[in-house]
Amino acid sequence: MQTINEFKNEIDKLYLDNTLAMRVIRGEVKRDADKVSILVYQCNMARMKTTDIKLPTFIEIIADANGIIKDISLYDNFKGSQGMVCSGKYLDKTLKSYLLNKNINSDFSILKYTKNYHCRHTYEVVAAGISFYHFLVDGKLDYGSFLNKTVAYECEAGLEIKDELVINDDEYLLKENVHFNAKDLKMLSNGKIGAIDAFKLDGNFFHNGLMVDDFVKEITPCDTASKVTLNMMRLFNCPWKMLGRIVGKNRNFYFTNLVPSSFYGVLIQAISLILFPNNYNYFQHTMAGLQREDNIPLCSGMVINFDEINEFYPDLIKYI
Repeated sequence: MQTINEFKNEIDKLYLDNTLAMRVIRGEVKRDADKVSILVYQCNMARMKTTDIKLPTFIEIIADANGIIKDISLYDNFKGSQGMVCSGKYLDKTLKSYLLNKNINSDFSILKYTKNYHCRHTYEVVAAGISFYHFLVDGKLDYGSFLNKTVAYECEAGLEIKDELVINDDEYLLKENVHFNAKDLKMLSNGKIGAIDAFKLDGNFFHNGLMVDDFVKEITPCDTASKVTLNMMRLFNCPWKMLGRIVGKNRNFYFTNLVPSSFYGVLIQAISLILFPNNYNYFQHTMAGLQREDNIPLCSGMVINFDEINEFYPDLIKYI
């Protein structure tokens, strides 16, 4: 199993090359006689005019032989998209308060209640690590690793997305085309997609180099932000469920970027970079569109003033 510093060095070496946006989620799990060790990171990257934005979230979970979480740490290379309010020290404290002494074998609520993490990314990393731990237990394995890299390219039709997943010695690949035109999307002042006229997704799945499945899905025109989100979630549910069947993980399959809410996040980032190139303020704005609902911040990074901090995340003030 790699060391903490080896994982950090791996994150440092990630680069975008010629892609528009990229998300990597990577983890290792080892089961010993007396403990379970889980190391997982997620790194979001996007290209601005002269700078590659890199936003890593790296977490270690240590559980005893019975699955009771004895330690959890968010490492200091954490960086959120919203600056000071994405406080790593605050989110580390939140993880410890919520997860210490929880049982990863039996308490499946820790995979479901995202708001208890106060951060979408820390939730995604924890859920990936724990669901991969269960994947190993089901396969009677004591060690395993996974790497999922999603890259998005701008193309004439919209976006080309390549999703590579390596689980131990198995390699999976999903090549997707996202068909849309900028004129078909209506962006709202709150960062959400408010309406859409045409949107289609097609792709091919490969396992160890051989094509094993394909799909074509599209959504009907939507005229409100809530309808757009609902239909997008239904759309992205298709490749996620298909990959789960191919991998053999049909329930609680979170160690992939294809989880619909996660994939939607990658897609929105890529779309924002097409519609508003080199505009980091709008890139941040689209994150607010994902993580604010009915003027309520769904994570600590989306507060807009001190009143919201005091109402929703009162302990955050100590860390900014």
